[in-house]
Amino acid sequence: SYAIENSRADFKYVKIPFDQIDGSGIELNDNDFKNYLEENRDEFETETETRTLDYLAFDVIPTTEDSNSIRSRMEELNKEFAITDNDSVFTTVNNGAYTHLYAPFESIPADLQDGIAALEIGEIYGPVVSNDYYVSAKLLGKQLVPDSVTARHILIRADRNNKISLDAAMTLIDSLKRELRSGTSFDSLAIKHSADTQSGLQGGDLGTFPQEMMVPEFAQACFIDGKKRGLYTVTTQFGVHLIEVQDQIFNNKDPKYKVASIGLVIKPSQETQDNKYDEVAEVVAEARNIDELKTAISNLDNASIESSEALDINDFSLGNLGSGQSSREIVKWAFDPSVEAGDVSPEVYRYTDKVNYYDNKYVIISLKSIDKPGLPPVDAVRSDIETAVLNAKKGEQLKNSLQVSTLDDLASQYNVTVETASDIAMNNRFIPGMGNEPDVIGAAFRLDAQAISQPIVGNSGVYVIQPLSKQEAGVPTNIPFLKNSVSTATRSQVTFKLIDNMKKRAEVMDDRYKFF
Repeated sequence: SYAIENSRADFKYVKIPFDQIDGSGIELNDNDFKNYLEENRDEFETETETRTLDYLAFDVIPTTEDSNSIRSRMEELNKEFAITDNDSVFTTVNNGAYTHLYAPFESIPADLQDGIAALEIGEIYGPVVSNDYYVSAKLLGKQLVPDSVTARHILIRADRNNKISLDAAMTLIDSLKRELRSGTSFDSLAIKHSADTQSGLQGGDLGTFPQEMMVPEFAQACFIDGKKRGLYTVTTQFGVHLIEVQDQIFNNKDPKYKVASIGLVIKPSQETQDNKYDEVAEVVAEARNIDELKTAISNLDNASIESSEALDINDFSLGNLGSGQSSREIVKWAFDPSVEAGDVSPEVYRYTDKVNYYDNKYVIISLKSIDKPGLPPVDAVRSDIETAVLNAKKGEQLKNSLQVSTLDDLASQYNVTVETASDIAMNNRFIPGMGNEPDVIGAAFRLDAQAISQPIVGNSGVYVIQPLSKQEAGVPTNIPFLKNSVSTATRSQVTFKLIDNMKKRAEVMDDRYKFF
């Protein structure tokens, strides 16, 4: 273990990427795919039966009429938005946004910037289309606002819903103001009276802060209403504050904007959803097997069949359709004992927008294959592994034909460069510029210095290397520590391995698919 971690090698190499190797004369047959699967058994072998689906998803898109109808509703909302006296509540119930903060112009959504720049206070811009919504914005304020403020405060605890408590706090604040005018220092009053003990012990100092750090009433006093060296009384949910604004910092003199917005999602109407469902149902009615399905969609625009990954009987997620009850129902159909490869489900499956709750997809499915435990059949994975199989064949073909004299000649022949890998350990999993290439690392430690290797077919190309030097690990100085380190790493796997072994030996039957 010590030698593997601490031996080092430096070597030069030439990499010929697979995409620079001519594969035009290579023909792949089933044996090539079978050999690849066998060589990569750990990656592809399964312990349980899996099934693969072909599926066709039809997106439900709002029509022009749907969009115009929603725009008309938005224009009616704008009339209410313009006269409401509670922008916060109105925006909340109409898919909008409200904030007490004044923001830089560049932080306003790009779709709204041009319109808002021309508004007077209280005017509305919109509706405009933004991220599948019709959006309208109302300008609530526009003024020069500091980017940050330095202030200190004295907090007197009070319940603002309790008049007696609030009046008592106000009375104490008034007395503190009189003491300040008579020459008592703010620091001493904060230390003595402030309920905010953290800042109180610092003479009420809050440091320098931006708007968003403070509750709205406090921020209003410091950033909007307040002036440098001003003294202000503010009531918040914490109580009554006596605030001294010590400094207002302006990074520039550009005005900031207070904006509220409302929105309506542009979604298909119920009529549009029903019409699309009927269209997809007609396709299903014409197709009882995959060949009939392909015929039925041949004249449809943008209709293409996709294949799922290998599915387990308890899976609830399906390709780019994601997870959910519809995906689970599809998997349950796929594993029904009466369903055979090539069958098309008679049902149209609905997928719902999880935010706006309308049917956004209708899906047709067909069972592509039933894959027994072990390695999958070639047809089930051919499209997934074809590039890798072709690369392996190209690599072997080049390896058998390549004549190497020097690395420089080889690099010139393939228009690549000679690179150097330095300080590489035997257990390196990643080499900069190469990636994961264990066969290359093995050759670097096996060959003598300055010897040129035979071509090595790696994961991303064909390599030829020339070791420059090797540094042996030397004699370890702390054998007990190394033994403990190795045994600790092994022990960490024991619990997992034991539980995994017990599960296999118990032969647990997972029957969740029967109920969920």
